[in-house]
Amino acid sequence: MVWLAQLIASLASFFAEKLVKNTALIVASIAVFLTLTGLMAVAIKALLVGIVMNISDSRVLLGMSWMLPSNLPACISAYITARMTRWAYDIALFKLNYWKSLTGGY
Repeated sequence: MVWLAQLIASLASFFAEKLVKNTALIVASIAVFLTLTGLMAVAIKALLVGIVMNISDSRVLLGMSWMLPSNLPACISAYITARMTRWAYDIALFKLNYWKSLTGGY
C-alpha cells in the first residue's frame, strides 16, 4: 500500500510541475505582449506628437483632428500586436507540424 501512495504522490507532483511550467510560460507571454503593446502605443503617440509639434498651420491641425481619431496610437499598436500574435501562432503551428512529420505522427 505504501508503494501505491508513493506512486500517486509522484504522479501528482509530476503533473503539478508540468502545469506550473505551462502556466508560467503562458503568463509570461501574455505579460510580454501587453508590455510590447503599451510600448508601441507610447512610441506611436510620441511620433504623432512630434509631427504635430512641427506643424504650424492651424488649418492643417484642424483637418488632422477631423481625420485622425484620438485613440489612433492604441489602434495601431493593437493591430501590430495582433499581427505579432498571429505570426507567433503560425511559427508554433509550423514547428508542431515539422516535429509531427519527423516522428511520423498522425
